[in-house]
Amino acid sequence: MPRRSPLYPQLARALAAADELHLLHSDLDPVPVRATSTTSQSGCYRLRAGDPVDVRVSRRHSRVALSFLHELGHLLDHQLGHELGPGWASGQHEAFADWRNAASELEPRLQAGVGRSRRRYFNSAKEVWARSYAQAVLTNSGDPWLCDHLAGL
Repeated sequence: MPRRSPLYPQLARALAAADELHLLHSDLDPVPVRATSTTSQSGCYRLRAGDPVDVRVSRRHSRVALSFLHELGHLLDHQLGHELGPGWASGQHEAFADWRNAASELEPRLQAGVGRSRRRYFNSAKEVWARSYAQAVLTNSGDPWLCDHLAGL
């Protein structure tokens, strides 16, 4: 975590909320979290050759906690998929079957006029998983600031 970054308090709150939600401990190696100033994306989970590189969160967006948790969701999805077989766990692992069924019932969130490839990406299992993971952490956090963050979205 970038302790000297002005984003640190928000990132630390979000990570603490995620930690409270999980009922398991893992032996995953730590992954650096980096603050960026990009305007093209609010966050990014980067990997190379199947291994995590870092999680990036832009300080230029107002959704720091949400973006961080979304990218953390990607990290968990990827690492679970990597440990349990090829690919991302959300798209194929049996443990995610009930979640995939529930997610398939959701209304599409993209507006008309969005291209087919963008729609396919936005509605892919790994993107829906990351969004639902972030929302679940924020909703269940019990942290008034994080709950207000979610309500503001």
